Amino acid sequence: MDPIPRRLRSRPFAVVALAFAVVFASAVPTLADATPQALESNTGRLTLMSTTDVHARVLNWDYLADKPYAPARGLGRISTLVNQVRAERGADSTLLIDVGDSIQGTALGSYYANIDSVVDGAKHPVATAMNYMRYDTMTVGNHEFNFGLPVLSEFQKQLDATLLGANVLQHGTSTPAFAPYVIKTINLKGNKPIRVGILGITTPGSALWDRTHVSGKLDFVGGLETARTYVPKMRAAGADVIVAALHTGLGSDSSYGDQLPYPENFGTVVAEEVPGIDVVLAGHSHTNVPQRFVQNKQTGRQVLLSQAGSHGQVLGVIDVGLQKVEGQWQVTETRGSTCRPAASRTTPPWLRWFRRSTKRWSTTSTGP
Repeated sequence: MDPIPRRLRSRPFAVVALAFAVVFASAVPTLADATPQALESNTGRLTLMSTTDVHARVLNWDYLADKPYAPARGLGRISTLVNQVRAERGADSTLLIDVGDSIQGTALGSYYANIDSVVDGAKHPVATAMNYMRYDTMTVGNHEFNFGLPVLSEFQKQLDATLLGANVLQHGTSTPAFAPYVIKTINLKGNKPIRVGILGITTPGSALWDRTHVSGKLDFVGGLETARTYVPKMRAAGADVIVAALHTGLGSDSSYGDQLPYPENFGTVVAEEVPGIDVVLAGHSHTNVPQRFVQNKQTGRQVLLSQAGSHGQVLGVIDVGLQKVEGQWQVTETRGSTCRPAASRTTPPWLRWFRRSTKRWSTTSTGP
């Protein structure tokens, strides 16, 4: 568990929120510049951007060491890449997806869960940063449950993006506790819109790791079984492209052995076993995988797997090419990469202020 500060005599968050608003608004391209991509009458393309396992890294600052991280990381740095991709591809032809484990992992996350808590009305810095960055979805990760369901519920209320978790069920029922999926519409100028389905599934290990918070309240079922249930439903609902945003590793191992009937990691097996998925975005294992292709055993199609590292050190960028066949969009090409933000030579004034204010966190903190 991260160290939790004993006290903080002033709240830096209002200044942080204002700084994000100024920086992000000035960097986002105008609508005139953000023209959606339409190559010709029967082709189109879109771009998926992804982060995962940010673990409450909003700014590039190690509060306990009282110095910047090296290499640079955090949503503040990633935002510059997001703005760049939107400017280059067209903001309306891009989607921004987080694959989970976003609110826990630093003194910042612990402070807004336990001291100046979101349950008591505080604004969560991760939610605010993600709102300024205009995330479309976030898959609930296992560490989202670390602070208890009330904290997670308040975070979800503050988050503009849809929080996904198809395999997290209300206890004793088959009713999902979070939205299983969303279908987003990409409007191409002079062409038929592209409908992108995003399915969110998390590792079921939280049933063990956070049983004091979830026992008798939530049930966790298998990722593979859940994907098999929902992908056909998403196709039937009109999705042209299906993205599986899975908070799980690409392997098939489990740290908890046979204590649960479902494996901890299942990213690759979902791509291999479930027909109809075009892209798998993985997480949980903190691995940087720009792109990897596996063949679906039923269709023979290649499925792109990608994982954007951890802590906001890289941004995943997936380009998807499509072609209309008998009036319907079909994916013809996928290409993945991960990009690191460039080092900044200057420290913005709002970051300097935040560093001074939050220095109290590390100098007065204790263990859990």
